[in-house]
Amino acid sequence: MSDNFLAPVINGIARARVVEPFFFDTLLKYEGVGLVYRAIPKNACSSLKYTFALLEKGMTVDEDPQAVENRFFTHSAFAKGQSKSLICLRDPLSRALSGFLDKICNLDEDFSVVAARDICNTLGLEQAIENITFEQFCVYLSVRPSSTLDIHWRPQTDFHIFPFFDNVIFFESIGKELALLTDYGYCKVEVLRYKKRDAFNKKKLQIEGASGLACHKIGALGDIGYLPDFDSFYNDNLADIIFRRFQDDFLLYAAYAKERNHVLPESWKRFGLDDRVEALLGRGASSSRQ
Repeated sequence: MSDNFLAPVINGIARARVVEPFFFDTLLKYEGVGLVYRAIPKNACSSLKYTFALLEKGMTVDEDPQAVENRFFTHSAFAKGQSKSLICLRDPLSRALSGFLDKICNLDEDFSVVAARDICNTLGLEQAIENITFEQFCVYLSVRPSSTLDIHWRPQTDFHIFPFFDNVIFFESIGKELALLTDYGYCKVEVLRYKKRDAFNKKKLQIEGASGLACHKIGALGDIGYLPDFDSFYNDNLADIIFRRFQDDFLLYAAYAKERNHVLPESWKRFGLDDRVEALLGRGASSSRQ
């Protein structure tokens, strides 16, 4: 695919974006690896920071990559040089669910408590924060302006600060795509999963109506090694809410995917989102910005 699809999407995103200081906080330069990495929360950013920092010999295997990332901070104006830029994109449906499971269903962290209270306050919910559901979380995302959303569920397009990225990889096939970087002359890259929580080893269950299940119940399931699967959370209505809210993220993902012959997520077809994205790309449409 040519830039006939990609360029209008990116140009539309650039016009809609309001530049804020935080845009530079997650721009990381790894000289030895030859990459400038634009981290996006919930897009394997901990694992990628961990991988690149170890390759750079800038941290030990026992350190938290989030705690040492300031060693690699750089400003966009000085970032690239001889290095190539890299960003990781994720299916917006998957990213929204991951944010809920990781941050709202684990109320043992101060951040999670604050985020959960904001959901209740924004929606006017007279209930305990432990009873927030994924359906309520989706509605919350739909009514909150992008500029007030936490970075863990802020639109991915807000992090797309370069006109074009030299390397765009996709969360859904991250291991395979990082391995390909070695073929392009980069330092040998093999993703190393940083396990702050053992969330990756949960057994997935089909639980009808999981979107209406209180977050504390989901957290309790996680504590014993189980989680409802993707299909248990999403239905046509919730998929539509996330699509409308993060339309630009869907367009950006699809435009890059088409350019790189990456297969779109199967869930898009199941909910009829693939045709909607194709129609918008054909019109060069953007933006869902609030």
